[in-house]
Amino acid sequence: MKNKRLLAILAMSVSVAAISNAVLAQEVAEPVAITVSPAPSEDLVGLREAVASAIGTHPALRQSASLIDQRLAEERIVRSDGRPVIEYSLQPGYNPQSDRDAILQLNISGRVPVYDFGKIKARRSAAANRTVQYRHLFENQEELIALDLVNAYLQYALWRDALAAANEHIEQLGGIRQRIEMRIAAGLADVSDLRRTDVSISRANLQRDQVRSQMEQAEDRIHLMSSTEGQPVGTFDETAAMLRASQTPSVDSADDVPVVAAARSEWDATRDEVRGARANRYPSVSIGVTNSSYLMDDRRPGQDSSMFDNRTQFGLFLTGRVALGGGARHQIAAAEAASSAAASRYQSELLRLDMAVVALTRQRAEATNRLGGSGEVVSVLENARDLYWQEYILSKRRLTEVFDIEREIYQSRVDQLQARADQLSAVAELLGVQGQLISTLEIPSRGGGGR
Repeated sequence: MKNKRLLAILAMSVSVAAISNAVLAQEVAEPVAITVSPAPSEDLVGLREAVASAIGTHPALRQSASLIDQRLAEERIVRSDGRPVIEYSLQPGYNPQSDRDAILQLNISGRVPVYDFGKIKARRSAAANRTVQYRHLFENQEELIALDLVNAYLQYALWRDALAAANEHIEQLGGIRQRIEMRIAAGLADVSDLRRTDVSISRANLQRDQVRSQMEQAEDRIHLMSSTEGQPVGTFDETAAMLRASQTPSVDSADDVPVVAAARSEWDATRDEVRGARANRYPSVSIGVTNSSYLMDDRRPGQDSSMFDNRTQFGLFLTGRVALGGGARHQIAAAEAASSAAASRYQSELLRLDMAVVALTRQRAEATNRLGGSGEVVSVLENARDLYWQEYILSKRRLTEVFDIEREIYQSRVDQLQARADQLSAVAELLGVQGQLISTLEIPSRGGGGR
């Protein structure tokens, strides 16, 4: 009996061409349709172009730029405090109980600040540090937008390559179906085997549709964030070259990282505000001139005359404020509390940076290990593919096991792609948290916005 089976198998392998032609003419069962992915558009958008477009159009950056403009205007206001000041007032009056009931008073004074115990200097320094803080926040926002787009591109590349793997998986199942048709024509298999194959192809088509949906979602995300309409392009290797993935990102000083630098500038500004609050307890000294002019209209019976009086005074001005409710003391306490909070925030940003670098470095190493391991699994499974089919022919394996190894090959390829995406995502996030992603991609920054 075994000899007869072996002879039948040998006869089938010799007459494969003739049998395949006969099978194609027969209608054993309707094959499952294999759809073809649409051809790429002629309009292509690379990663650098998308990030540059996002930086130029993203509303969050426009908002940050407007906040910088506001801080610059406030800084100019503060800087004008030390300049000469001219004040004037015009006070018309009327007193029905006075014989001279029409009065017009004009006061003009000019002062030049001489010494104010550091109040103006503290306000100027605080305003300048606030502007620097917002510039660093702008730079950090640029890094976040670039990181979002890099991750979107990595997801697009992942699902695009996964779609290619799904197409190859379906082609392999289609090849198995053709061989089963040949075995049915030779009387070596049942039609039920063909039905099981069609079920596997249908499942593979469903998986491919899900992968295509993920790819389209990533593409839509890229279009929305970058305000572009072209098809994203770029492979894992090209992205790795842009990110310089073979190198380990690092910074000379943590204060060079935008989010840390922003926290440091905020702390510096609050310390200036403490100095200003302490200086507010003391008066300000200035020199100047004051001119007062009075015009009085005498309307007594029999009188119809006006009197004009003009007085000018040069001297030293001493101006200050005394709050009997302890307002100055409370103002100092509030400024010191704000400075303490800003110092803690700065220390928190340093700690968060260290934790992120350690975690992302570990994630990168773990993804690299997964990448190598999944590649080895794919190689082993592909080598075992033909062996499984031969053992199925010899009735040593079931047909479902042949389908299982094809599914495992496909899943292992997706795992390999996911590991590659995770590896590059960890590199991009390492660059982003250290404020180096924009410069690594060689994209010009807007320099913190502002005019």
